[in-house]
Amino acid sequence: MYDNYISIRSGINRLYTVSYMWYSAIAVLTCVVIGLLVSIVTGESFVRDVRQ
Repeated sequence: MYDNYISIRSGINRLYTVSYMWYSAIAVLTCVVIGLLVSIVTGESFVRDVRQ
C-alpha cells in the first residue's frame, strides 16, 4: 500500500535523523565555532588596558 512512500525531511526535522553517536562531536564543533565567533567579535584584550 505504501511501497512508494518516500520520507523527505526538511528543516528542523533533519535533526531527528542524527545518530546519538554524533551528539558529542556536533556539540564540540558548535562550542568551538561559537567561541571563535565571540572571540573575533569581542576582539583582543591588551595587558596595558587591564587595571592591575
